Amino acid sequence: MAVIEAGSGGPISYFAQLLGASEPAIRLLYTVILGYPLALFHRHYLFGKSPALQNLFFISCGLSFGFYNYGYDILHSVLCVFIMYFILITIGGTFKSVIISFVFFMGYLLAGYYFTGTDEYDIKWSMPHCVLTLRLIGLSYDLHDGQKPQEKLSEEQKKTALKGVLHC
Repeated sequence: MAVIEAGSGGPISYFAQLLGASEPAIRLLYTVILGYPLALFHRHYLFGKSPALQNLFFISCGLSFGFYNYGYDILHSVLCVFIMYFILITIGGTFKSVIISFVFFMGYLLAGYYFTGTDEYDIKWSMPHCVLTLRLIGLSYDLHDGQKPQEKLSEEQKKTALKGVLHC
């Protein structure tokens, strides 16, 4: 059995070597597993409490996990969330905001793939950013749907349509 040597990178490095996996993959697996006890904590202690408290919990956990896995590259995601907020408060739920968000966020993601691409499979900021891109574009569609009359919406659109943007 292998022994952890001083300065070898700690337990994550040890498990990566033991399992024959990369350190980023083990870090990502560790944070996914850690999400389960945090979900239980939320359910038992925060569920039903102030939405601001719950949002603070989710934001702090998400940013902490993101920073742990991707370092300062998590700022790509933070920047895009703020850009989406700016688009929605300035342009609102118009078709123009849907087009702008689609073009900008897909372009940003494709540029990220281009500049971080290698010949091997890598776990980088662009992996979760793909999911964020789809969610942000979906958000612009939901706000756009919320501006339409109810009778013109499908049942699914009625469930997800947003009437407005929360202003801080």
